[in-house]
Amino acid sequence: MISENLFSAKALGYLEKAKEVAREKKDTKVDTDHLLIALLLDEKSPLSKYIERRGIDRKEFLKRVNEYLENLNRQLEKAIEAEAQNLINLRTQVMEVKSNIGNVQSELSRIKRAKERILRELEYAKRYGDWWTAETLELELRQLEATERSIRRQLEQVEKSLSSVFSPEDVKAFLENKLSIDGLIRKALEKSPLIEQVKELGISPDRVMDKVAEKVFGKKPTFDYSRYLTQVLEKAQDKAVSEGESQVQPSHLSAALIEAKETIGGKLINQVLGGEKEMKKDVTQELKEEEKSPLERFGVNLNELAKQGKLDPVIGREKEINQVIEILLRRTKNNPVLVGDPGVGKTAIVEGLAQRIVNKEVPPELQDKEIWSIDMASLLAGSKYRGEFEERLKTLLDEVKEKGNVILFIDEIHTVVGAGAAEGAVDAANIMKPALARGEIRVIGATTVDEYRKYIEKDPALERRFQPVFVDEPTEEQTIEILKGLRPRLEQFHKVKISDEAIEAAVKLTKRYVTFRRLPDKAIDALDQAAARKKLKVIGTPPEIQEVERKIKALEEQIIEANLKGDYEKEAQLKIEKAKLEKERQELLSKLGG
Repeated sequence: MISENLFSAKALGYLEKAKEVAREKKDTKVDTDHLLIALLLDEKSPLSKYIERRGIDRKEFLKRVNEYLENLNRQLEKAIEAEAQNLINLRTQVMEVKSNIGNVQSELSRIKRAKERILRELEYAKRYGDWWTAETLELELRQLEATERSIRRQLEQVEKSLSSVFSPEDVKAFLENKLSIDGLIRKALEKSPLIEQVKELGISPDRVMDKVAEKVFGKKPTFDYSRYLTQVLEKAQDKAVSEGESQVQPSHLSAALIEAKETIGGKLINQVLGGEKEMKKDVTQELKEEEKSPLERFGVNLNELAKQGKLDPVIGREKEINQVIEILLRRTKNNPVLVGDPGVGKTAIVEGLAQRIVNKEVPPELQDKEIWSIDMASLLAGSKYRGEFEERLKTLLDEVKEKGNVILFIDEIHTVVGAGAAEGAVDAANIMKPALARGEIRVIGATTVDEYRKYIEKDPALERRFQPVFVDEPTEEQTIEILKGLRPRLEQFHKVKISDEAIEAAVKLTKRYVTFRRLPDKAIDALDQAAARKKLKVIGTPPEIQEVERKIKALEEQIIEANLKGDYEKEAQLKIEKAKLEKERQELLSKLGG
């Protein structure tokens, strides 16, 4: 049972479009081919993106689908017309038979009443010894019985004749007045070769039956979802529920349609995608990816992570965060770029800003902003054809402009210079420059000093759009405070206690001996590694216990084998040995405090 209330606005939009397509084609049922066309008409639908990702031209596929369906519908109309005419003729014949049967049944009823009368009179005559009358009545009774047998033979012939066209069960129900003439004709339609043929084609049988029934009985059918499409929608609902979604999304519709290989819509998609080989994979997740907006596909919402408490606390970077806020509040040149050595905490500053925005600890102009971290690698990945990367980036920037409250964070921002510039194509920096110049987008960048000089400063047009914020390595004291702020997270993750002495040792030792890296990153790594090692010692199973467990496992296998062979004496002995080993294991665990 489907409920349209469970469908998202986008999914309902595709269903409404499918209804429009069905009405245009003068169909009385919305079927899977109508839904397929509705999804293909929208170039942004998950299904359209899914097939285009496989190198299939959406417009060409849609054209081929329409041509195939038009040709199929022409053939179907002829078959429907022929079937309807056949049923009309059959209905006329059945009506004549029914009329004759009515007369015959009336005659049988008359004979039955006459026999009952004669039997009563015969009993009376025999009781009072009127043998002459009794003999006359017996003769009359025999004549009536002969007539009844003759009529019943006629009925049997009619039943046999009808059974050559209809099923014996339906004929019996018809002769017993449990099934009307139209009911009998409908039963014949359900079992006709035409319906079997349309099932093989993947067309929902009720869709064809409606058209035939309209011609035969003159009754206009109800416009509704076909039986096959209803099954697809139910499957889409099940997918949404199994994924914990509150609503059915277009990706669920598309996945359910692809998996419905027995329907015409599913057959057409599977043919173009390569059939069984392609469909062995679960397409739901891939379709969900296609459904995402460019920001969702290539970015991470840092505000959402901050709300969920998934970002680490930022300690001792108030000065740099305030500088970033000041630049973002400027009228022009309001795109900060964090410049500093690897590991000094440039990304942490942006995460700290996201936390401040979520906590409303920023000026009103920034309180509704969202910071999205863009992954340039995923934006570039898979862009095989010329112009594909530019199209992705342009679509992403269009979404940012449309939303109006997005601040992009691009780590390693120097990678945008030259990104995507293959075979003379425009690189990412040149695509972004006009939008940055007009103030249509805001960007926070992060890069190293060397990369900033090499790529950003060498491009005056790009350098003019950004305002650098230099991020220095924190002092030992500042790093200790940063680690103390991170301590609860590390303790919760590793399930160990971290002392102040351990934090101080991590900072001082890494400062002294790990000279090729910067604080606080190297100190955090050292503390994380030490906690992981301590955790391993705590949870690691001692060798003697491992040996006992290995023996127990071997005994369990032997017990199963003995049971299968019916050697119950051996099975009992093995169970005793297993119990001893389990007791030994428990004693070892007790000694170790386990």
